[in-house]
Amino acid sequence: MLKASETKTYKWIALVLALLMICTPVLSIPSKTFASTATNIYVDGTHGNDSNDGKSALTAFKTIQKAADIAVSGDIVKIMAGVYHETVIPKSDGVTFQNYNGNKVTLSGGDLVTGWTPTATNAAIYSAPMGWDYNNGYGNIVYYTDASGNTTSLSPARWPNIPDSKMFDKTKYAKYTSNPSSPVATNGGANLQFNSVAVSSSYTVPTTIANDLQGALLVSSVNNGFAVYTGKITGNTGNTLQVEWPYTASGYYPQSGNPGFGFYITNSYNALIHDVANPVSDVPTAVWYKDVENQTLYVSVPGGADPNTGTIEAKSREYVFNLSGRTGITISGINVRAAGINFANSSSNTFKGATIEMVDSTNQPFAANTTLGGFVSGFTLDGDHNTVRDCEIKNMYGFGIIVKGHDNNVINNDIHDFNRYGLYADGINVNGYNHLISHNSVYNGGRAAIGGFFRSSIFEYNDIHDCMKISYDGGVFYVSNSDFGSSEIHHNTVHDTAGEGIYFDNVSFNAAVYNNIVYNVSVGFLINTPNERMILLNNTVYNCPTSLSSWGAAYDGTGSFGTTVVGNIFAANTYNSQTSGGSFEQFNTIGTSAALAPIFVNAAGNNFALQNPNNYRSVALPGVTDGFTSTYPVMGAIQPGVTWKAGSDLANAANINPTFQLHNIPYKQLLVNGGFPTGDMSGWTTTGSPQIVTQNGWDFRTSGLIRDGSYGVVLNDGDKISQTVTGLKPNTTYNVSVWGKVMGQQVVASTMDTAASTPVTNTKYRSMNSYIIPGTTTTLKFNQINFLGLLRCTTQCTLVQSLIPVPVQLKCILIALLRVL
Repeated sequence: MLKASETKTYKWIALVLALLMICTPVLSIPSKTFASTATNIYVDGTHGNDSNDGKSALTAFKTIQKAADIAVSGDIVKIMAGVYHETVIPKSDGVTFQNYNGNKVTLSGGDLVTGWTPTATNAAIYSAPMGWDYNNGYGNIVYYTDASGNTTSLSPARWPNIPDSKMFDKTKYAKYTSNPSSPVATNGGANLQFNSVAVSSSYTVPTTIANDLQGALLVSSVNNGFAVYTGKITGNTGNTLQVEWPYTASGYYPQSGNPGFGFYITNSYNALIHDVANPVSDVPTAVWYKDVENQTLYVSVPGGADPNTGTIEAKSREYVFNLSGRTGITISGINVRAAGINFANSSSNTFKGATIEMVDSTNQPFAANTTLGGFVSGFTLDGDHNTVRDCEIKNMYGFGIIVKGHDNNVINNDIHDFNRYGLYADGINVNGYNHLISHNSVYNGGRAAIGGFFRSSIFEYNDIHDCMKISYDGGVFYVSNSDFGSSEIHHNTVHDTAGEGIYFDNVSFNAAVYNNIVYNVSVGFLINTPNERMILLNNTVYNCPTSLSSWGAAYDGTGSFGTTVVGNIFAANTYNSQTSGGSFEQFNTIGTSAALAPIFVNAAGNNFALQNPNNYRSVALPGVTDGFTSTYPVMGAIQPGVTWKAGSDLANAANINPTFQLHNIPYKQLLVNGGFPTGDMSGWTTTGSPQIVTQNGWDFRTSGLIRDGSYGVVLNDGDKISQTVTGLKPNTTYNVSVWGKVMGQQVVASTMDTAASTPVTNTKYRSMNSYIIPGTTTTLKFNQINFLGLLRCTTQCTLVQSLIPVPVQLKCILIALLRVL
């Protein structure tokens, strides 16, 4: 925490540094050796017994955990058909768990609920005692398996009747007579109370009894349309509701008009009664409601069948495998439902060839500080050098898969029907660094297909489409407010979505986006300002109203410093150049889709190879245009002689084996940890006591210390940081930028007067820990350094007027010395 001395007032400055150069990453992959002699251990949940020896199918254990207790490195645990209700904790590294002879094996996060009796309300509704709840009842998930072995996930009861499979159909949601307004502040201003939420006369709430809906949950779209929010129903009279709402900003009021779309009521027995009496014509009735207070579960299963003839299970555990501390575990062909796998603190493990579904759910009122990005989780891949591949991941209320840690891989998965709740949740959400996201198909989602806060990661050969189903102002690929650490987004197909294609929202820095094909979206590339070092090379955009655009308010500062747009084909009605904000744009073909369609082999069939490649000459870009067989490299995403296909191929999984490789692409950032996205001083040599400060660049961009992301460095009088960059080429121009903030005002090194620095009036602002920066009128001086915006290296290279002006052969020393006077 920053502290102010009682005897001395400190003047603080936050610094962001960037040098546009070329770099080669060096990655360390751990090597593990395991025993080569394998012992087979057998498990049969139906006929096995844990008193057996487990050495054959006839003497199999009953539980997987029994096999995990004795398995050692190199052993293979072979699991026979069935549903297993357990959390398996391997006791040794290097063990393989797999389905026996292709049997259907499922590990469930649920436990069985038994003792069903029909209710007096409706003969098709049954009840049974259920003595547990997940997440205080808000996280329950229920499955039904009939006598023939067919398994169905039950939807939480909702009014109107909206089964899980229909949640992306906006016509199914109820509407307000008029958008709720005139709320009254409650709970000391933390909440709002809407006392007269009138439901449209086209709908009749599921009960006419006054206050019978008290305690139920209102789930509604809001004014800005960004996501779906929830509030608690505090009463009802006729067709009017009283609702406690968590967000006080008007942009987050409930709204059913555009860009909102409607609402539903859940966590209500009345909704269950309504759903059974009013079934959806093309979806069998399969619903549940849990009375948490009385510990009773109510269900109605397809055909109104008696649940006692099959089985009902409800979520009771977070994980079905706990791999914490384990290395070299392989889990193959074992399906997972209603739970996840704990990969935290594990390394070099693989989960493959399975179906993952409905890991997490949360139906509860939001609080004023609810973080929607993690409100409903997903299948989480954590640790390092772990892999999830060749899987179908589906039917998720929140994220499809969340990637954390570092050096993890998500390869060749089919990920669909995710974020049914319409939150800030992606099909693949990536955090951490050095991840490989390759050859996945991601589609049918409530918001973005891919997103997160990552650095030095690769997104390649993914087919992503049909997203933004119930959200507004987002894209198929959507990120914001990060230094992405030279991450690469390449050879992806992005298409057929009402929102944007590849969308870097405000304060996005330092990513290379190349060889992507984007079509049938509203905006091909939306790169909002401020942005820096965003590199768009050899992409193809087709049949979009706008190919390239940006948005940013005046308070966001400089627009597109160091951003590069080269070698692209933009076939769309509108192209909004970013050169006025500082971007470099050259060798692009720009025109309407109608005018440019003939240059492609078959644009209508989505074949965007060029008919006459030599007519569209571009520049050779290492790592981007490699492999061309034409006379020269060409514009667009497909070089002659180079064929590629995006998306998953589960039938040919053995042929998909990508490796992590960041490329030496011109224009990329060369400074290590230039914007301090690691949250520390990695890569820098320090003098004095530089400090990392934590804020949120998005929330505090007008007044805080941080320019982007969450971190910056604070320098006191006499503090210094420096970094040596090697491998610079003679006769090459390098672009240098240094950004600082003094007392909340943003400054750029190249605009500062080094002889007599410009006065900056103090502005108070708060950091994430609510520390108030003190001070009066302050001046800033970049001591003896003249940043002219461009640095040209000849055979020797030294920064102009550096404090250490020593020529170094083919090497530059960048020293940032800042003094607050």
